[in-house]
Amino acid sequence: PSFDKRKLCGIYDYDQNKNLTKKNLNIPSIKTKPIKSQIRIWQLLTHMSGLSYGFDRYGIVEPVDKLYYDNGCVLTKRDNLTLKEWIDQRLTKMPLLFEPGTRWNYSYASDVCGRLIEVLSGQTLDVFLKQNIFNPLRMKDTSFFVPKDKVDRFAALYMSSTAQATFKPDPSKQNKTKNVAEKLIDISRGVRHNYDGSNKFLSGGGGLVSTLDDYMAFSKMLLNGGKTDDGRIIISPKTLEFMTINHLPNNKDIISLTTDGYKELSQPGIGFGLGFSVILDDIDKGMNGRRVSDGSGQLSSVGSFAWGGAAETFFWIDPKEDLCVVFMTQLLYNDRLKFDIRSKIQTLVYSAIDDDMKERRRIKSKL
Repeated sequence: PSFDKRKLCGIYDYDQNKNLTKKNLNIPSIKTKPIKSQIRIWQLLTHMSGLSYGFDRYGIVEPVDKLYYDNGCVLTKRDNLTLKEWIDQRLTKMPLLFEPGTRWNYSYASDVCGRLIEVLSGQTLDVFLKQNIFNPLRMKDTSFFVPKDKVDRFAALYMSSTAQATFKPDPSKQNKTKNVAEKLIDISRGVRHNYDGSNKFLSGGGGLVSTLDDYMAFSKMLLNGGKTDDGRIIISPKTLEFMTINHLPNNKDIISLTTDGYKELSQPGIGFGLGFSVILDDIDKGMNGRRVSDGSGQLSSVGSFAWGGAAETFFWIDPKEDLCVVFMTQLLYNDRLKFDIRSKIQTLVYSAIDDDMKERRRIKSKL
């Protein structure tokens, strides 16, 4: 009900608001256009809802993101609200970037999906996930908080001293940081309170803590068609198959539908399913079903599906190669123009595949 189009703020009118300065960029001052259609669940799952993530704190590229930040929609300003309270009181007060279903923008849609789970199941998100996913997969270290007896295992989080949590540096500080040596800063203290159990907010988009072993168990389940190692079905194979095909209109890729703001993936030929990015085509037809993305040397297979996290964590599933990979690191806001960790990891993994060895293993498994 919170997302009834009659209750939402409207769609941000870029033409009428182009003369607004940063000082008068606020909800009472902006002009909006009416929303023609309701936000659909598939649009939330594909990040085509018109919502944003508030990454551009200063509104340098995306003015709506500044509204998100100024009105308490970002992680650091939720004031210990519940998921329902945050959606009702804050997220639904923000204007949409575009008419739902017309463009792609990475957003808080996954958090809204978390709330949908609560509404449809009658359970809080933590209870539902524990009963239906974590317990069956024996993911004993995955939760929305870190118990006191596990705090000593809680990894540190680092950020570059020159990193900016936006698309461009703040112009007022641009010259001051030009010649500053880049080094890593431990920012763990600033975020750990979100996971000590005192925070009521159960984020469906980025609220869990986990381990490499737990996330691998989850990834292996996806590789196994939705089943656990002992045969228990977490998700039906047909549902998973449906989730991991491209759901963008007219089989378009992300880059052709993306907004001017944050781009999680900038290579062509990558679509989006219901929660995953999906490799659409062979750019190099001579790679025996493997794909080389434009200019990056990043290997993958058609039909592979994946996603990553803000601290440069990354996982992907490649059914064609019977492969799943989980890569964990602790570097927030890594500049991929300087060092593209993900493409290098994929290149290393695929370069190590021995097709003859795979065939020998396949034959041996049948004996």
